[in-house]
Amino acid sequence: MNLTGSAAVLGAELRQAARRLSRSPGFAMLAIGTLTVGIGINAAMFALMDALLFRPPPHVAAPGEVVRVQLRVEGDSGLMPRTHYPNVVALRASGAFAAVAAYDDASVSIGFGSDAQLANAKLVSDEFFSVLRPAPRLGGLPAAGSETAGEEWAVISDGFWRRHFGGKPDVVGAELAIDGHIHTVLGVLPGGFPNLGSRAVDVWVSLDHAPAVGFVSPEWREDPEGWLAVIGRLVPGVGRVVAEQRATAVVEDRRLEFGEGDGRLAVSLVSIVPGRGADRSLESDVSRWLAGVSAVVLLIACANVCNLALLRLFARRREHFIRLALGASRWEFVRRSLCDTCLVVLPGAVGALLVSFLVRNGTAAFLSGQIPVSRQLWDARTASILAISAALAFVLVWAAGTVSHFRTAVVETGWAALAADRGRLGGRARRTLLAVQAALCFVLLSAAGLFAASLWRAESLDLGVELNRTIQLTVNFPPGPRPAAATRAAYERAAAVLGRHPGVERVVVTGRSPYRSGTAAAPWTDERGPAELWPPGRQPAYQSTVGAGFFSAVGAGSLRGRDFEEGDQAGAPLVAVVNEPLARHLWPFEDALGQCLWLEDAPTCVRVVGVLGGVWKFSALMRDVMALYLPLAQTPDEPAGALFVRAGGDARALLGPARALVQSANPQLPAAGAVLAADMVAPEFRPWRLGATVFSAFAAVALLITSIGLYGTAAAAFALRRTEIAVRLALGARWTHVAGAAAGETVASVAGGLAAGLVLVLVGSRWLGGVLFETSPRDPAVLVQAAVLLLAIAAAAVAVPAVRALRTRPANLLRAGQESAP
Repeated sequence: MNLTGSAAVLGAELRQAARRLSRSPGFAMLAIGTLTVGIGINAAMFALMDALLFRPPPHVAAPGEVVRVQLRVEGDSGLMPRTHYPNVVALRASGAFAAVAAYDDASVSIGFGSDAQLANAKLVSDEFFSVLRPAPRLGGLPAAGSETAGEEWAVISDGFWRRHFGGKPDVVGAELAIDGHIHTVLGVLPGGFPNLGSRAVDVWVSLDHAPAVGFVSPEWREDPEGWLAVIGRLVPGVGRVVAEQRATAVVEDRRLEFGEGDGRLAVSLVSIVPGRGADRSLESDVSRWLAGVSAVVLLIACANVCNLALLRLFARRREHFIRLALGASRWEFVRRSLCDTCLVVLPGAVGALLVSFLVRNGTAAFLSGQIPVSRQLWDARTASILAISAALAFVLVWAAGTVSHFRTAVVETGWAALAADRGRLGGRARRTLLAVQAALCFVLLSAAGLFAASLWRAESLDLGVELNRTIQLTVNFPPGPRPAAATRAAYERAAAVLGRHPGVERVVVTGRSPYRSGTAAAPWTDERGPAELWPPGRQPAYQSTVGAGFFSAVGAGSLRGRDFEEGDQAGAPLVAVVNEPLARHLWPFEDALGQCLWLEDAPTCVRVVGVLGGVWKFSALMRDVMALYLPLAQTPDEPAGALFVRAGGDARALLGPARALVQSANPQLPAAGAVLAADMVAPEFRPWRLGATVFSAFAAVALLITSIGLYGTAAAAFALRRTEIAVRLALGARWTHVAGAAAGETVASVAGGLAAGLVLVLVGSRWLGGVLFETSPRDPAVLVQAAVLLLAIAAAAVAVPAVRALRTRPANLLRAGQESAP
């Protein structure tokens, strides 16, 4: 047969397949819908993996040449993501890099007075854009050695340009007030430009602006204590190994020359592709698991469609036997299976495009800005991933249908007809597919439960603060030195104004945020001196200053003893509050309350009046950080740095009014920022919230698909044995025995799937444990709940066709069985 004739035959077969599909609308809807969800989820999650591991950052020229430069002490596996600027100068002389740049993150004020707004800024050295080499959307970019070097310039993001300037094309050359200084806008960067961090960037300014926000000293170019992140562009033709050796040599020479540190330093060059660097986040690891689990959803969807196809094949067994008797060839069966599969998978792939788009956008809401998930409906890479997922589904579904057609074609017609009548045709395959669905569904349910348990344990941590009722407010002061008394006066004015607001229950002034900052301290006791308590390498305690009533204001319910009081003033006996880790360290066998500790700058001993059970210093998840709190009134040289507000009602609704009130109290200051305590810790809980949410969604989809398969298999089992059921009921058999006999194979398949799923969970637990929080991957409570839920769904799916069959009169069942006999 020539090519034209083959195409005509194939076209005719496709039209017949479409007619067959139209006569089975239920099968068509279930099969296409199942594949739409399975392919769409799989494509979305693997698009996420592509963004994590393979997709180069957008708008970076030759991104393979750009690296993060990090240091490590030889013999220590941990990397130091930051270094000081003198090392940056040394790296430039190594011959390994075409350009090296340093940068830091900061919050800056945009505008003046009550209209001022906070923005995320990246403070960059003059070589920053020479390393990344982006093509600006509008205007130009500063370059090292150019006329703009050292000037007060700003480069803004596409989003900030649209929000702040309304997307006007004449923004280049416009003036922008940043922390009270006028900056000239040089250009606009395109959307999607990499942030090189965990938050979106609104504006890029020179590192010379750093002293204004207090991140590094005014002499940051010579300061060996100013910690900056570093990126570099490799010299073309120089590999990473050679570049690391050259960079290590110059950094180590400099360390020896100036006597900085004891251990030998080594340079590590890390990819700027998110998820591939050695400093990848836990969020990235969770995302990898989600991508792998999406393949499980696709397998469940394909197994369910195969099961539905087998049931449909059984319903058409007479047609097949007649075709065999009339001399139909095996190729005809393969061709029919091919056409049937095409008309199911192709519409599913089209629908999966929209599902993938929605899932990608939904997942991206949980992820930090450093993971460039595509938000477009269609691009070449996501389309390729979707096509691969659809091809995999096509192969799996077509293979199952073809094998079943072959089995029909190779056996003798009469024997096959008899076997089909007894319900054996494809029975083993259907039961196997059902067991596979049950096993994979159990795996997903268990994973969702484990991530939900991790999230619950993380959110149940005692942090010493009521997260949803506490607001932290900060004020951006103008550049330049400012006396501590002036900052306290500004914060006290703001506290007085806020205290009159009806939605505010209490306001307390503190030093710098006691949760995000602290001064290293090494307190000692009369019994144990500093050398014993704080040997070299021991992590220090961190000291913070807070106002009177602070712990009551933030809702620290685990405080033993008393809070700071108004009487704890300068000249009064020195007092302190310590947290439990510090209390255990100083007095491991005694109660810390009432004990006396010594500080280096304290003239007398400091009495411990409270012990805080909650632990939150720098990170909510670091449970062993030792913290010491002193009254702000007893530390007159400490400037105020934050306000803490206890809301009487909805704290989130109070954020805007509170910020406006603070700015009205200090109209000469650039801007104030307000953040809910729950939002401060939310990024740390995001990996488990992401896992719990997406795994639960996947598990719900898998459970729905599996329940459809269970129902279809159970309904087929009762239909095949309707004559037997009628005879048993007519002879007086109890309905429980009849239902058990008819549904036994389905129940056995689910039980076998549960056993196989348990094995898969136990095998995978060695890898899953690393992304859970204080939760065993073999948690028996989670595994039992997942098994009970799956069994309950299976029981419900089996019960519906069982009740329908048993409520029918035996005579009607016998008549239906005779009518369906071949």
